[in-house]
Amino acid sequence: MSPQAASTVASRQTVIPRWSTALIVMHWLMVLAILVTMSLGWIADDMPRSLAQYRMFGWHKSFGLLVLALAVLRTVVRLRASAPPGNRPGRLWERRAARVSHGLLYVCMFALPVSGWLVNSASDVPFKWFWLVPVPDIAAASPELEEIARSLHAGFLWTLLTLLAIHILAALRHQFVLRDSVLWQMLPLRGLRR
Repeated sequence: MSPQAASTVASRQTVIPRWSTALIVMHWLMVLAILVTMSLGWIADDMPRSLAQYRMFGWHKSFGLLVLALAVLRTVVRLRASAPPGNRPGRLWERRAARVSHGLLYVCMFALPVSGWLVNSASDVPFKWFWLVPVPDIAAASPELEEIARSLHAGFLWTLLTLLAIHILAALRHQFVLRDSVLWQMLPLRGLRR
């Protein structure tokens, strides 16, 4: 390609407006923490009752509280960050659906670890966050409450999984069907151009 042609192509490219670096980092840290937490929970759930299972659940609970801490931090960062210019494509119903699904994702990011904490508290099992910091109970020991909390925890898990599937499909729709920059605005790469 000649220098003049390359210059013409470069002038047609535009820098994609992005979310703040802090919000992008928080987004991907949450993704990683949630995936690790869910994986540890499923592994522990499939293990026979043993010291190894107890330890695996200890990892699951520790990462679960990390998810809760990241959710608090992410909420603070999100409330201070404005959306990138042009981040509201689509019809009114699509924007409303996106707002509702994002709101429900935030609810699950809080409710899932809190319900897990409630399970632990109600089961009267001592717990130290990453085996270092004692975690106080948020409820008295109660087999009935433990069962209710387990059901809530499972319900929030399946709700979160459903919302994550919708979120991923919507991002892929933006990228491959609508061909807009919504997906690229949250990717952890700098200097992306359209």
